[in-house]
Amino acid sequence: MGEAAVRAAKSLSYDNAGTVEFILSDKNEFFFLEVNTRLQVEHPVTEEITGLDLVQMQIEVAEGRPLSVTQDDIKGNGYAIECRLYAEDAANDFMPATGKILKWATPEIDGLRIETGVESGSVISTHYDPMIAKLITHGKDRVEAQRKMSAALANLNCLGLTTNQDFLKAILANDDFQAGKYDTHFLLKQFSYTNDQSPQAIEVATIAASAFDKAERESKRSLLQNMPSGWRNNFYQPQQETFLNGEDEILVKYSSTQYSIGENEFEVNVQEVSGDEILLELNGIQERFTVVRNGNDYFIQHAQNGTVTLRRKERFPMKEAEKVKGGYISPMPGKVIKVLVEPGQEVKSGDGLLVLLSMKMENTICADEDGTVEDVYVNVEEDLEAGKLLLKMKETE
Repeated sequence: MGEAAVRAAKSLSYDNAGTVEFILSDKNEFFFLEVNTRLQVEHPVTEEITGLDLVQMQIEVAEGRPLSVTQDDIKGNGYAIECRLYAEDAANDFMPATGKILKWATPEIDGLRIETGVESGSVISTHYDPMIAKLITHGKDRVEAQRKMSAALANLNCLGLTTNQDFLKAILANDDFQAGKYDTHFLLKQFSYTNDQSPQAIEVATIAASAFDKAERESKRSLLQNMPSGWRNNFYQPQQETFLNGEDEILVKYSSTQYSIGENEFEVNVQEVSGDEILLELNGIQERFTVVRNGNDYFIQHAQNGTVTLRRKERFPMKEAEKVKGGYISPMPGKVIKVLVEPGQEVKSGDGLLVLLSMKMENTICADEDGTVEDVYVNVEEDLEAGKLLLKMKETE
């Protein structure tokens, strides 16, 4: 493939950075795909194993300078792997996601390289590509590079919005991927991702959120500081609060260091609170969590369990808006670029209704049953938030 790529470049008298792409078959045959007359997003992988600065070399060639190395000078060293951190929901057909990065923090790992332009407080909008960062790890071999990448993803904080971070972690933990047994059909045939978290992971995250809030309240107490937190003259009635994980309610009860969720009981001792981090001793085992809040929304990250999203349930919640029967809502923020139907039009299941543009990607909203369009509530070029009512359908009788 390398020789074929060089011959292709020479036949075109090409004298800049470029990438020739091929497809490799299971019979070890390769076929030409395309030429990209630029650096690839994955160019750091080449840089890590060769020690070259391809960006600098591209600029020097564009200035008319000769290459500073020959092909014989280039030697491969070790193995490198790159992961793209995206603002997308891998469990929902990779639907784009938007929001504010409430916390961005990267781990210090030898051989880890991160390329990004974000920081805590950065807003991921619908107007740009959903890529947040590139993570590249280099090791003496594939196993070491994979282990470093797994550690990097486990300890990276990108909290406040939906990302593919846990999806990438799951791929790296897959046996076939680790053994190198994969191809372009890997996601369809060998890997399934649902983002279903274990009840235990959700419970300990809930306890972390509750203990974090309790510790913060304690730090702000100015009266009766010698009295135990939550003291009451009815010793049989613990404090309690309810969190939501999706539609599921989680009631956590606690009194001093005794916590319970359902029939599960925990001995919880706060070892340390530093900024957004809390170190707990849960039933004798130390566990570290990162807890970030935005109003009633909580994002709790744990190195092994990944990120759990919770919402504190208000004691007196506001009544939610009733769902419109036959209504289609926007699954993502974006802009309406096409309205494919009009009131009174009959449509079949699977027919396109309208097209949204979000993060440079077009997404067609399709009918999920036969029916007649009653009303269309949006217009072309209109900017939408997720959850906006788009149109209403009447089911065919």
